[in-house]
Amino acid sequence: MPPDQLLFEILYNLDDSDSYWRENIYRFNKSVFYKIVKETITGIDIERLSTNTLQELIDEYRAKNKGKNGDKIREQFKNFYKHEVIQNCILGPIKWNPFVIWREANSIATTNFEQEFIKTLKYVLNRGYNVDMSTLNDYFD
Repeated sequence: MPPDQLLFEILYNLDDSDSYWRENIYRFNKSVFYKIVKETITGIDIERLSTNTLQELIDEYRAKNKGKNGDKIREQFKNFYKHEVIQNCILGPIKWNPFVIWREANSIATTNFEQEFIKTLKYVLNRGYNVDMSTLNDYFD
């Protein structure tokens, strides 16, 4: 999933009562989020996310619009991502970065991914580029 769509999903699924919305220094709350969505993402019916996944709605949009701006939805999500308020949250203090919020909420999955990634990277560097495994272990451990 592209980062802009992942970001949308993170914020959409964040509970209305989450401290992220109440304490955000940019006055970014769920209402502001919906306002930005309404301004930038017009190709899909956001209300249907209660019964469909985001990917299903995007696929449906692309199927309906095949040959005539089927990829327009991608541009809409990019515009959402580039919105000034969204960028402030991403580029500002790490506490307000939605990706960090997601990472903390999914710490087991992200830790497992990082461990597998490092393991694979070590293997490729050792086998494919002949980097000494002890050097790699010193660097990554």
